[in-house]
Amino acid sequence: MRIPIRSAGRRLTALLGASALAAIGLVAVATPAQAAVSCQVTYTKAWDNGSGFGANITITNTGD
Repeated sequence: MRIPIRSAGRRLTALLGASALAAIGLVAVATPAQAAVSCQVTYTKAWDNGSGFGANITITNTGD
């Protein structure tokens, strides 16, 4: 089966575009995230039905 030149050019363009997007994604994932040094988490039960519960959660950043 013979592939027309026009179709092969489109496939090459799509392949190069996908490769570029993958490379950009790897760079974006590789950057380190900054997190707080410490935090405090407290919760209180809002309801309890025996097989699960709902809670109110408070998260406090105690870092700098």
